[in-house]
Amino acid sequence: MTGSASAWWDSFCATHDDPASITWEEFTLAFREFFVPKEMMMQKAAEFRNLKQGTMRVQEYVNLFIKMMRYAPDDTRTDEKKQYWFLQGLHPEIRVLLTVGVYRSLRHMMNKAIPIGKEVLDYNGGESSKRKRTDHMSLPKTFQRPWYDLGDSDDDLDYNADVQGSIRQRQSYQPLGEDSWEEPPTPIPIPGDLAFTCYVCGSLDHKDELCPYKEKKKRKRKRHAKAHTHRRSDQCTQARAPHLAIQGQLNHVTAEDTTNAPDVVLVKLVHPSGQDVEFEPVQSSVIHQLHSLVTKTLEEIPVVCEYPDIFPDDIPGLPPDRAVEFAINLVPGTAPIAKAPYRMSRKEYDELKRQLDELLEKGLIRCSVSPWGAPVLFVKKRDGTMRLCIDYRELNAVTIKSKCPMPRIDDLLDQLKGAKYFSKIDLRSGYHQMKIREEDVPKIAFVTRYGHHEFTVVSSGLTNAPAYFMNMMNLVLMEELKQFVVTREEHEEHLRVVLEKLRKNQLYGKLSKCEFWLEKVALLGHVWTTEGVSVDPKKIEAVSNWKTPRNVTENISFLGLAKYYRRFIENFSKIAKPMTELLKDKVSFEWNDKREKSFQCLKDKLTTTPVLTLPDLQKDFVVYCDASRQGLGCVLMQDNRVVSYASRQLRAHEENYPTHDLELAAVVNALKIWRHYLIGNMCDIYTDHKSLKYIFTQSELNMRQRRWLELIKDYEQEIHYHPGKANVMADALSRKSYCNLLTGEELSAELCAEMEQLRLDFVTNEQLNELRVRCTLEDQIRQA
Repeated sequence: MTGSASAWWDSFCATHDDPASITWEEFTLAFREFFVPKEMMMQKAAEFRNLKQGTMRVQEYVNLFIKMMRYAPDDTRTDEKKQYWFLQGLHPEIRVLLTVGVYRSLRHMMNKAIPIGKEVLDYNGGESSKRKRTDHMSLPKTFQRPWYDLGDSDDDLDYNADVQGSIRQRQSYQPLGEDSWEEPPTPIPIPGDLAFTCYVCGSLDHKDELCPYKEKKKRKRKRHAKAHTHRRSDQCTQARAPHLAIQGQLNHVTAEDTTNAPDVVLVKLVHPSGQDVEFEPVQSSVIHQLHSLVTKTLEEIPVVCEYPDIFPDDIPGLPPDRAVEFAINLVPGTAPIAKAPYRMSRKEYDELKRQLDELLEKGLIRCSVSPWGAPVLFVKKRDGTMRLCIDYRELNAVTIKSKCPMPRIDDLLDQLKGAKYFSKIDLRSGYHQMKIREEDVPKIAFVTRYGHHEFTVVSSGLTNAPAYFMNMMNLVLMEELKQFVVTREEHEEHLRVVLEKLRKNQLYGKLSKCEFWLEKVALLGHVWTTEGVSVDPKKIEAVSNWKTPRNVTENISFLGLAKYYRRFIENFSKIAKPMTELLKDKVSFEWNDKREKSFQCLKDKLTTTPVLTLPDLQKDFVVYCDASRQGLGCVLMQDNRVVSYASRQLRAHEENYPTHDLELAAVVNALKIWRHYLIGNMCDIYTDHKSLKYIFTQSELNMRQRRWLELIKDYEQEIHYHPGKANVMADALSRKSYCNLLTGEELSAELCAEMEQLRLDFVTNEQLNELRVRCTLEDQIRQA
């Protein structure tokens, strides 16, 4: 080291008694803290997360990815995270081919990505297209593609063996008469070997312009161009089949969707010779494990195969009479509401006519003469079809809201403690399987160009529909919804009981949207596993691509998503305070560096959320509390793992509290938030304000402190003093045991001071028979 680095090293060694004992970890940590600002590290980490392949070759992207990994250690701690970020930065053409595969390691994924990238590059104009190609790469239009055999991929780590993904015809063909081109080996770089001299084959012995593979590659490209442009479709059997890379997207279409999906075209392919075309598997790294996209049939699912009547292609008629019947109770004095129908395009009118005829045929709607009438409109689904929606906003405004409570997501999370196997059952048109009270049928009438109709079953868009549907499902499956099993045998029995209940109550599911025998389930934006609960990766991707808010509406949208996952974010209120200030009245929207820093910090926190453990109400809890002039924060832990984070900003009157009351307010805030966990369970509360340890023995308390003290006494708790330097609020996840949090020197000095005040004597080599403790003279006088 020279210059300022050498001077820093001399001063760093001077602060250590034995410089030779300095470890490499200590040196790198201290060096980075002194010379690399934290803001720069955060900026580099953000650059890593936003890294895209762009016009780079896959090999160049691999080199840059490995180089940038060191700036984001939190995002690359595990191999799964490395694979996730590597996949996100790849070109969409290559990413869609890699997504369907399962890889043992990041190196395995890179080995597969490099040859696939070369295949995509070849079919988009070779190396010259590096600067010319657009985001959507496609095959040349002049290429008349014959029907070839597709095969499964070779899952071997060595991508040099048959990586071209060649696709063979069943009929024989003649080669073009030139030497077959050999794919140059492309070694995967390691962090110590990042730069290659030759970008064609990856060799360090020569540059790319002198590469021996370059001329062969040009000859190969000429042969492809010749085969593409100068051969008719009836002569394609005489040409070598080109290497195929799947372009665009992989669309998974089930058999039942082929009849009504507008974007699906059924084509029968016949060879020019009149023979039927068949497929025969070949080894290829491009077509990679497409069998994983194939949906299992009913007969292949254990237990479920015994109940085929529960998963029909359509609902068989009207639902039976149930214990729960949907009712619409209006505000007294409400007159019938009718609105004119909305105008539609010709295509929408045709779709409306088709759907009305279908609903009339099933008996779900009927002609009406009701004085009520709501307009209809169409909303486009993700698959391109149109969903018929009825605008019930006027009716919902005068409807008395149901008092049936909807389940809390936090409560649903807690019920899954200990569960190992999961199954998801989605009902087919769930609202249409629940009847509506006969006298309320006229209220949900709707008007269209083709007449006046009314539903005989519950329609979507009604304000109380979710509550009534949840009430019905609770009555049917309440006992089963309380049980979450651990072993596979118990899950099999449990699943059979649930399916029996659905059969008994004539409730029908949609098999294409059901999932069974899962060890990891994604629901409501969370992912449940045996380890705990985490944020859904799809939400993480949405957050990482979120653009800077430009107005109040976009600011509210981002904060709404962030608050949904606030239990995963430590000190959320403190971080989000600059952005929440924009939500106050009479505050103009002005985006500055402080708010941009808050926005980026929240994005980083949301993209690196921890895996929280699910609470066990049979065990004790540990609560860590802290307070400052910016807000209150607390962490709930169990078995040395974080259960939840909680924080909030200070209210206007709380900013005038003394330090003692602020620290006590943090304790009270934690007890109120997690009352459903802590009431009836023993909890240890740690605070860095020592006077709170003696709150129960203080003689003089103000009215606020007395009121809080009464609340604290309702819990089985014990307040402990915890030094601020060892506060786990900064990094609760890194805490391995309670002993790791203690600083030996500080506690030893404190303990010695207390022992010195006690004036105790230690007797050695003697037998201590009796020890009596008597009151002092002052205490005796007071007692008298």
